[in-house]
Amino acid sequence: MTTLERGKLFTIDEFHEFADLPENRDKRFELIEGVIYEVTSSSQLNTVLTAWLIRILFTFVAERRLGLITSPDGGFKINERNAYEPDIGFIAKGRVKTLATKGEFPFAPDLAIEVISESERPGEIRKKVSNYLKAGTRLVWVFYPQDQFMEIIRAAENGNLVQTVELDGVLSGEDLLPGFTLSLTELFTQIDDLLKPE
Repeated sequence: MTTLERGKLFTIDEFHEFADLPENRDKRFELIEGVIYEVTSSSQLNTVLTAWLIRILFTFVAERRLGLITSPDGGFKINERNAYEPDIGFIAKGRVKTLATKGEFPFAPDLAIEVISESERPGEIRKKVSNYLKAGTRLVWVFYPQDQFMEIIRAAENGNLVQTVELDGVLSGEDLLPGFTLSLTELFTQIDDLLKPE
């Protein structure tokens, strides 16, 4: 992620004007605390892992008609100084009546999944997680593929509650995605199997 326009804080409207400039239309941006960041390409591991997670989640959600899954370029307006593009988002059924052909969703997702790249700074990640939860996101999954663990973060009365799922652990959808479980070891094994010759 690359910081742009240091020293100036943007509103959502100014952010959209910036993103709609002809030279920016083929680029991806996020607005974090009023600062514009260009979203850079993911690593090979991150992009394959994200695609595989989308496949798993989409199949689970669609079969049970629980809502919608969004991909990495799906934008969400978090508040007037924050607009994010989580690597994967889940929107519970009933929150969206029709899908617009332009613009981001005007609210935070119910579940936000961030697959972390080495270029992302811990401070940026913490800000995003905090703002997701303040805006109503019920769960945030922060995945660190290089270190093979995930953090599950939810809002609590005395700050955010963080649970770490190691490689030998199992991820749960809790009451947001009832019945959903995912073994991190199985996830990485499935990806490794795709690389093996026939």
